Amino acid sequence: MIKFITSLLRFKFLCCCYCFILSLRIVDGTPSCISRRNGSSVCFATWPIQAASAAVSYIGLVAALDRPKGALNEENVKSLRVGPSKVAGLGLFCDEPRMPKGTILGTYPGTLMPLEQNLQKLKQHPCCEFYIWRFSDSKMLIDPTNERGEIEDYTYGGSLSTVGSVWICRNLLGFLRRPTTLCRINEPPKGYDVNVQIDEDLENRVIKFFLARDVYKG
Repeated sequence: MIKFITSLLRFKFLCCCYCFILSLRIVDGTPSCISRRNGSSVCFATWPIQAASAAVSYIGLVAALDRPKGALNEENVKSLRVGPSKVAGLGLFCDEPRMPKGTILGTYPGTLMPLEQNLQKLKQHPCCEFYIWRFSDSKMLIDPTNERGEIEDYTYGGSLSTVGSVWICRNLLGFLRRPTTLCRINEPPKGYDVNVQIDEDLENRVIKFFLARDVYKG
């Protein structure tokens, strides 16, 4: 499955290039024609339509493979608050009087990709490693950071290894963005126990967060 996804990511760009080359073709040295019933014909260049079709197909592939995954549990969106943390930078806090043990917070957001596909980004922007979630089998990961390895309020998806993917996801597919709220969960201070646990689903490549104990406001 992993090899299939990787191959498809590489193939989608080649597919786009091939479709665009086809869009520039000219039949018998002249533009394509539509014949009328009376024997006459109307000639026109079809490359704009074919180029547009190729572009739409490419955007569709980017949306299918590079869009961000993960989501907050809609029932608890108003119960969570991102704010300054004494541990590090920003943290995630309960904004309700009480959230009971077992409450599902959501699934970790970001772009799902093979580990080797993100190695170059890790070298150029090592700060992104703090937010990247690597699955226990070390084959796939979820990256919620932008192209500079920084965390924003939303993750837009995209892959630096695919031409135009980051731009397409941010500018054309922005409605698919996911909040990075769960990325703000910090390790507990020394002497304190964790209040969040995770459930790793290797088959579906999903990381689910839920409360390990009752959590109170603040």
